[in-house]
Parts: sequence; structure tokens; C-alpha cells
Amino acid sequence: MDDFLIWLYQILHGVQDDPLWDDVYISSGWLLIILTILILIFYYQVLNRYFINWFKLKHWFLFMLVNSLLITGVNTLVAIRILEPPEYTPEFLSFAMTNFLYAAVFYALFSLAFCWGSPHAKFTPYRFYSKSKKG
Repeated sequence: MDDFLIWLYQILHGVQDDPLWDDVYISSGWLLIILTILILIFYYQVLNRYFINWFKLKHWFLFMLVNSLLITGVNTLVAIRILEPPEYTPEFLSFAMTNFLYAAVFYALFSLAFCWGSPHAKFTPYRFYSKSKKG
């Protein structure tokens, strides 16, 4: 799994000269997966169980944005802690943008699994049936 996470980050972020980036990719990848799952559990199992009006598409996108911003901030701090750079470099900006994109993609993919267990948001954001009128 660690090799997959390194490969996944190197697709968009590129291969970096510093070998410590591999440690950053592994830590960030696990944080990406864990935080996304926790936010989806909160959205589908807590909010949509007790607040029936939170199953709208705009709320789903709001939580996707919160998820992406949270993961971007946390993983950028992890990278700064591991690498201890003397100054902020462009690699950190591209790493932050990579995290933002992957957080949104993982949120959308994991939503496919988590939406089925929700009492009110089974079809948020995906609708797998036709709304055509019969008759």
C-alpha cells in the first residue's frame, strides 16, 4: 500500500530529489484516506440521520470543500514537519494542490460506498434511477 501511495502522489507531484518526500507521501496518503472516511461517516451517518434536510447536493459539495481544505492544510503541515525546509518552496504549493485534488476525488469515490448506509442521503450525490414519468 505504501508503494501505491508513493506512486499516486508522484503522478501529479512528480519525483522529488529529496528521499524524505516518500515519507511525506506515505503519511499524507494515510491521512487522506482516514480523514476522508471520518468526514464521510460524519456526513452520511450523523448529519443525515439526525438532520433530515442535510442530504442536498449543495451540502455534499460543502463537505467536499471542507474535506479538501482540511486535508490540504494537514498534509502541508506534515510535509513541513518531516522535511523541515529553510524556506517555503514551489514544491509545497504543488503538493498542496495535489492534496486538494486527491481529497476531492477520494471523497467522491468513497461516497459511492457510504451513501448506501444513509437513511436520508442514499442518492446524494449519485442517482442511479430514472425519474421518467410512467403513463
